[in-house]
Amino acid sequence: MADIEAVETTAVENVKVKPAPKVKAAPKVKAVKTPKVKPAKIEKPAKDEINGIVRPSLKTITGRIWNLSDTISRKFSRPALRREVLEACKDEAINPATVATQYGRWRKYNGLTGRGEEVTSEETTSDAVESTDDVVRDQVATTASVE
Repeated sequence: MADIEAVETTAVENVKVKPAPKVKAAPKVKAVKTPKVKPAKIEKPAKDEINGIVRPSLKTITGRIWNLSDTISRKFSRPALRREVLEACKDEAINPATVATQYGRWRKYNGLTGRGEEVTSEETTSDAVESTDDVVRDQVATTASVE
């Protein structure tokens, strides 16, 4: 029996095991990128800018202040005075600091100089009142067409 064990050991030792053949890895597949579709841009109406100031929308508080300034200007056929606009906005519970700021911007937009404390002879025949009427009409027409 010792002979059989010796033969089996030698047979096992003499057997050469071949390594498994190397398998090539599958080529890497690149992910297909789908092009991104951008949503169509909605064109906004052109902003009304004069003298470096953009007129606010009528739907905002600042737009309401400007509208009151325009209304007062048409009523008296001259640019509105600061105290008149402040008084009108006080009735509507609008912050006086906002009114003062927007009044100054309204004056600059309309090409008026000074602080609007009193009427000057230049301002009584100013074209500013007429130009604001045109702007307000245009803006009301634009707002109506958007809705």
